[in-house]
Amino acid sequence: MPRVSRRDAKPGMVLAQDVSNSRGQLLVPAGTVLTEKHIGALQMWGISFLHVECPDEASDEDTAALVPPEALERAKKAAAAAFRLNKDNLSHPFFRCLLGECIFRYARRNGELFAEQEHAAAEDGHGANGETLERDPEIMVKKVGTLGSLPGIYQEIVQVVNHPLSSATDVGNVISEDVGLTARLLRIVNSAFYGFPGRIETVSRATAIVGTNELCELALATSVMSIFDRALRGVVNMPQFWLHSLFCGSVARTLGKIRGEPNTERYFVMGLLHDVGRLVMFSEAPRRSSLVLEEASSSGRAVYDVEREVFGFTHAAVGEALLGLWNLPATHREAVRGHHAPLTKRDRAADAVVAHVAEIIANAVRIGRSGDTAVPPMRMETWDQLGLSTDVLRSVIEDAETHVHDLATIFGVEES
Repeated sequence: MPRVSRRDAKPGMVLAQDVSNSRGQLLVPAGTVLTEKHIGALQMWGISFLHVECPDEASDEDTAALVPPEALERAKKAAAAAFRLNKDNLSHPFFRCLLGECIFRYARRNGELFAEQEHAAAEDGHGANGETLERDPEIMVKKVGTLGSLPGIYQEIVQVVNHPLSSATDVGNVISEDVGLTARLLRIVNSAFYGFPGRIETVSRATAIVGTNELCELALATSVMSIFDRALRGVVNMPQFWLHSLFCGSVARTLGKIRGEPNTERYFVMGLLHDVGRLVMFSEAPRRSSLVLEEASSSGRAVYDVEREVFGFTHAAVGEALLGLWNLPATHREAVRGHHAPLTKRDRAADAVVAHVAEIIANAVRIGRSGDTAVPPMRMETWDQLGLSTDVLRSVIEDAETHVHDLATIFGVEES
């Protein structure tokens, strides 16, 4: 009973097990002979793997044979460069598995080298001399002007959600006041991100099915993206930044789901916002922020190490300060603060640990860019703390790959 990737599924294969969504709803029963229509629906529902009765005609060995040897060699060199800051961790089962997954992905991209887009997060030719040297992340955040406040509609949603007498209809009525927000939320809940078998037509219905807190998290995500996208186009390569962030958020959400955590949309938001401090730093100090990326690339150091040297703090500290200014929950702030080094007891809560592991996976797979040219150093104990098998890595990555392209379209992120 082989298990195959949904991407490798072919018409004529016979399902050996029922296919159900994350809520246990039956989508396609065992014994079904797959057609193109089935395969298209499985993609829409966000299904990553199937158990089939026929032999797997697209096994890893066959895939390896189809990759040109020269592309495979380039991919191995790209992987060596990407994982250079974790060379002491490569014997760990997590990295052995992640490295293998990445090599074949790089090979399918014709051995894409990381150095080719090492400055993808920053646009060339921007930034000015005479920047104020600020050594306090909270003061930097207070200077960002309109970036320091979320749209009023989000604040209204939070008030209604937190009111003890509010209902799904009340939340839906508030969201419906913003036509753009309503359209985006309905597109999200009807996408492979959720995989509902039936179409959801109203925000009230979406709230009742998805949950009020969960929909509030999604409203936060779309609000934040609209703020920064307007403010920093021309300074930062925003499509690349948001592709990386969306992928990281999708990975974090999937890890949370596998662990059985409640309200996994909060993990999506934490992953989406993990690098938001970098946007503040580019807004307030574009010249020095560009120099940080250049120095990290040329020296082979982690970006946050160079940030600490140049600014006296890191983008993680700036992100925490911004989320504090927005009055977001402590769990969100701690996850953003600890996404590179969740070491303290306070940081090593599940939220920060998931954010850290998701960020490592996102940097390894290299969908989009946020500034790092190599996978940042990983705290290996965090993977052990999650209590997951490395067998889940492929499905986690494939789920996120499926979701990120849908979400990019919904949020208006241009994919190059």
